[in-house]
Amino acid sequence: MDISGNALAKILDKHCLEGHNFPKWFQNLKIVLISEKIAYVLDMPFPHQPPGDNVTEEERAQYVKHIQDDTQAKCYILASMNSELQKQYEHMDAAIDIILHLQELYGEGTRNRRFSAVYKLVNTKMVKRAKVH
Repeated sequence: MDISGNALAKILDKHCLEGHNFPKWFQNLKIVLISEKIAYVLDMPFPHQPPGDNVTEEERAQYVKHIQDDTQAKCYILASMNSELQKQYEHMDAAIDIILHLQELYGEGTRNRRFSAVYKLVNTKMVKRAKVH
């Protein structure tokens, strides 16, 4: 992968997202995005539509900056994933869309739900004299 530029980005180079390591990887990603001053793209909605004709130059510049910063964040995200995950997420438009989907799949809450389901399954017992089908 070899992310160049930001020295902190080398953290992502060493700790590629494999899925199971999502919480630690996400923590490292946020550190890199904060150092690049683009972490806000993970908190603000992605502007899917360009501003209309009746906006100020400042608003238009903010839109362009958000798109550029989101593209940079998306590049950091994709570059720090294994190739299988890259193929799965490269088509997504915004960095926040990728992160939300990853959180749904690999976030802390998911791990707890998975543990609870396995725990219940392992500790399930048949009722005495119940027929096995």
